[in-house]
Amino acid sequence: MIGTRKIKILAVSLAAMSAFAVLPASGVSAFTDRPEGQAACADLTKDITGAITDVTGALTPQVTIPPTLPDVGKATGIVGKLAGVATNLVNLGCLPNPVSAVPVPLPVAEGSDAPALPAVPACAAPAAGLLSQVFGLLQNLLKALGGGLPDITGLLGQVTGLTSTVTGLTSSVGGAASCLPVPVPADR
Repeated sequence: MIGTRKIKILAVSLAAMSAFAVLPASGVSAFTDRPEGQAACADLTKDITGAITDVTGALTPQVTIPPTLPDVGKATGIVGKLAGVATNLVNLGCLPNPVSAVPVPLPVAEGSDAPALPAVPACAAPAAGLLSQVFGLLQNLLKALGGGLPDITGLLGQVTGLTSTVTGLTSSVGGAASCLPVPVPADR
C-alpha cells in the first residue's frame, strides 16, 4: 500500500521533472525590450521572490502557542512551483538557456588558426546557477520528506543562497544591465 507521504513525493517529483522537461533544446534568444516581454519577466521575477519568502516561512519554526513546526511538505510544493517559474524565465527568453548559450568548440586542424568562439551571454552563468539551486533545493526537500529528521538549517541555507542568486540577477553591476527586471510593486 502506498502511503500519503510517498504519493506527495511522487507528485512533487513529477511536477519538477515536467517543469525541467519544457526547457527548449534549441537556443532561446536573449531578452528583448518588448514591453509585454519585460512585464512578463517582471511578473515571473515577482513570483520567484514571493515563492522564496513562502519557502522561508514554511521552513522557519514559529514561536507561538502551540509552536508551529517547519512544514517540509509545504516548502517542497512551493519549490516545485518555483522550478516551473524558473523554467518559464528561460522559455520566455528572460534568461538565456544555459544549455545552448555556451558555444561548442569545433575541432581545428593542427597548424591552422582556431576560429573565434562567439561570446557567452553574461546572464548564462547566473541562469544556470538559478536552475541548479532551485532543483538542488527541491532534491534536498524530497530527501527530507523521505524520512528522518530534516536538516532545516541546511535547507534554510540553500534558500539564502537562492535569494542571493535572485538578488544578483535583478541587480545591475558596474553599469551593466541586470539579467532580470526588478518586479514592479503591485500598488502602481
